[in-house]
Amino acid sequence: MSEIKPEIAEFTAVMDFFLHPPRDDGEMLRAKGFEPVYRAVERASAGRFTTTVEPQGAAKGHIFLLHGGACILEAMKHGFVMRELADRGFRVSAFDYPLSPEAQYDEINAAVYQAYLDLKGNYPDDDLILFGDSAGATLCLELVFRLRAAGEPVPRQMVLPCPYVDWSVTDPDLDRSLPNDPGLPKASLMVAGKYFGGTADLKNPAVSPYFADAACFDGLGRIFMFYSTSDGLVPQFEKFAAKLTAAEGTELTVRIAEGLYHDYVLDVGLPEAQEALDWITDFCSEA
Repeated sequence: MSEIKPEIAEFTAVMDFFLHPPRDDGEMLRAKGFEPVYRAVERASAGRFTTTVEPQGAAKGHIFLLHGGACILEAMKHGFVMRELADRGFRVSAFDYPLSPEAQYDEINAAVYQAYLDLKGNYPDDDLILFGDSAGATLCLELVFRLRAAGEPVPRQMVLPCPYVDWSVTDPDLDRSLPNDPGLPKASLMVAGKYFGGTADLKNPAVSPYFADAACFDGLGRIFMFYSTSDGLVPQFEKFAAKLTAAEGTELTVRIAEGLYHDYVLDVGLPEAQEALDWITDFCSEA
């Protein structure tokens, strides 16, 4: 039998992960999994749950985390990110939102909206900072759009690591960049779009906020984006950053690391991930 090439084996493993995503009832985000020092509290919300962890001293701010994973995968490493941010002085809440293919964009966005309102109800004095890595960035933006449409106040700060905001996979520049990132096969992104968007046009702004009218990006306050040069989605990041830079009342800060893969901040043991977490701390600590 001929030996399977490593790149083929990796592609097969990634595709199987997307086609048959594991489910463990949000175990990574469950309050019971956090050490007592974090005083984790878990509350039911929108048919799911939101877990909040506390820093040891007074909180510098309150981060609302919407995890990445193509809205298909459960949070697998985000509990570690929550601990790191709590260790840096932040109260951190994460919502275990419904996932695709069991749910599509409309149900997921509605659940995120309700979870945000519930969290504000529990912490009315906190100015929430949105954190959405990869596909979580889509959920953050759609949340802001929904809040605006409902006449609700919107958060004034967002942290968007490696933001995935165009689910259509139609940008021809991706054909150049995606082969450089084995963890992001184009076929897996196409599966994710089909699962998340269902029968909708994937360029519908309710699915892909990248395609929202330019005015939608006005007045978003302070946004911090970071990614690495080896990420397969670099062309999308650059074009999204250009939209934000052109917007009025939106202040974008971008940091770029070298030679790392998509959403590397989740691997908190990496020196580069620790650096990124320090960037986040500095950004969120500014008045």
